[in-house]
Amino acid sequence: MAEGMVVVDGTPIETTPRYKGCGCQRVTKRKRNKEGTQYSEMKLVFGWRLIALVDLVTMIPWSIKIVKTQDHEAPHLLDLVKQAQRNLEPYSRIDWLVLDQAYVDGKTLYELDRMGIKFIIIAKSGLVGFHKLTNVLWWIYVLFIRAKRVIKRH
Repeated sequence: MAEGMVVVDGTPIETTPRYKGCGCQRVTKRKRNKEGTQYSEMKLVFGWRLIALVDLVTMIPWSIKIVKTQDHEAPHLLDLVKQAQRNLEPYSRIDWLVLDQAYVDGKTLYELDRMGIKFIIIAKSGLVGFHKLTNVLWWIYVLFIRAKRVIKRH
């Protein structure tokens, strides 16, 4: 059985407010005028968010989901992974999953580990709390994953 490395990411698809059932999200952008004064500009963005689980080698989507633009991507991750696993059976399976910090959720990461999927979390080194995040992930690993292995041995 072949194993694959996939990446998950979401992208907004803007529409007009006339699309039936589309989402609406308030977006604030910071801008500068000609004098260099900074100001904030708020606008409403209508549309959808496409969340895709894509194979890193072939760039073929293994599963996709379309949600309203205001919906966060993280709650849909496990559904996408499970759908991709069903789509690939019995020929292949997900071995590695590349995520950004938007998907960091202890419950989800624990479930991915239970499914036998290893994950890589992309984070900026200058990110506020980056060191705290890596520390939290280390303790999640120590407390859940290592403890689970010790329990299985005895």
